[in-house]
Amino acid sequence: MKSIVIAAALAWSGMVAGASAQDEASAVIAVPETVELAFIVAALSELDRERGGQIDRATPYFRAVEAHFRPFADMPAIADLPADFNLPRLAGNAADFAFDEDGRIVEVDRSGSLWGDTSGDRFRAMRDELERFAQASGFREFYAAHQPTYAAGINATAELIDLADMTRWLNDEFSARPGTARVYVSPLTQGLHWTTLYKPEQRIWIKAPDADEVENASALERMRYARTVFTEIDHAYVNPTTAAMPVADVEAAFGNIDHWADGEAVYYSSAALQFNEYMTWAVFLIYAQERLEPSDFEALYAGVTGLMVRNRGFIAFEALASEALQQRRTSGLTAEALMPVMLDWALAQTDIR
Repeated sequence: MKSIVIAAALAWSGMVAGASAQDEASAVIAVPETVELAFIVAALSELDRERGGQIDRATPYFRAVEAHFRPFADMPAIADLPADFNLPRLAGNAADFAFDEDGRIVEVDRSGSLWGDTSGDRFRAMRDELERFAQASGFREFYAAHQPTYAAGINATAELIDLADMTRWLNDEFSARPGTARVYVSPLTQGLHWTTLYKPEQRIWIKAPDADEVENASALERMRYARTVFTEIDHAYVNPTTAAMPVADVEAAFGNIDHWADGEAVYYSSAALQFNEYMTWAVFLIYAQERLEPSDFEALYAGVTGLMVRNRGFIAFEALASEALQQRRTSGLTAEALMPVMLDWALAQTDIR
């Protein structure tokens, strides 16, 4: 097991873990107090009760949340939340705030609301209600009592992903140099993962792995989990590369969304969003191929292409990924240099469907 250093920091008011490798990559894995407060409020609300997938309500930790906080569910911090509110606008923006020594919620990051969406910054709008809820319910005592739970998720995540290796590889492949990456792993996170590039540091929210499965995880299992982080981190490299390309070229290749997308993928509603998502996942496969045995990579490749094509609706992903891997093998191009090549390839595709 990696040696994980766990420390508390006022700026983040929460559990932070970073092995020496993570420190080298200027990255941390954390469960900040304010972020966990937002997740607890969301978990007690009606959000995601029918479909599931955003909040994990099937754990002993959630049962502890229910037992402790249910008597306070009539407070506005919970009662006023609509059943369909946007979770990232609450839990994501919570990372801009922390508790001070008097238990007040104060702003510690003034670089702006995530996604530039000040009007949709639900945590900021609810700060007073959330502060009253935290004080009335004994939230900070609950949070302190559950440090072992948070530490288990942090350590399990750090054990399965090598953030330093990912960062070194991406820095070798791209000229972009994004800021610090922070990874948030609330024990209430379910399948909804998200990231933001609109900060001096990249922020990523993912579900922590099961600590019981980490120690004996195979190389393939580790890479499958690493995918959830890598395909968020490399947006900070892929997206600026796309942005530096001629807009007309990107539009010509990927502007016909229906040609490239089906199902949920149509919500990536611009040529740049389509190209970025295709290339983000193709770059991951290049990274994985260079770190896995061929048989393991074959299994990973089948899973990733199936997910992208059948589950997510990026209907040409397998074709693009296959071409990108072939180009990498034959030309040795960096991932950044490969992107205009793949744009030219995409422009020539007329029979994707």
